[in-house]
Amino acid sequence: MKHIFLSATILFLVTIFAASVTAIEKSEHPVPINDKSCATCHEKGSTDEMKASSDAHTQWDTSLHKLNGVSCITCHGEESTFKPQSTISTCASCHSIEVDSMKSADTCVSCHQVHTFRPLKGFKSPHS
Repeated sequence: MKHIFLSATILFLVTIFAASVTAIEKSEHPVPINDKSCATCHEKGSTDEMKASSDAHTQWDTSLHKLNGVSCITCHGEESTFKPQSTISTCASCHSIEVDSMKSADTCVSCHQVHTFRPLKGFKSPHS
């Protein structure tokens, strides 16, 4: 009887934990995208009703990422999996050598502009 109660308790706790982790990881874009491009709201001069920062799109539009075909979705995900901020593992999926060579536990945007990825002023390379 004791073992059944203990097993049931453990199963219950594991289920609750799994549900909470799934809820934390799930994210989506704050407004419906409805097949619009990111530029519809994020491009400078956008007339879409949602007021969104145009800096992100403007910076990306002049970046090496755009030149190399890296889109908003590559780093931020689709509408249903949207993440406003990328993680170091997102960057490492293409830049593993650079991430592996970092001397500190900082993120890429600690030293690089968010969407142009140019070094920030006073930049001291954390790479070996």
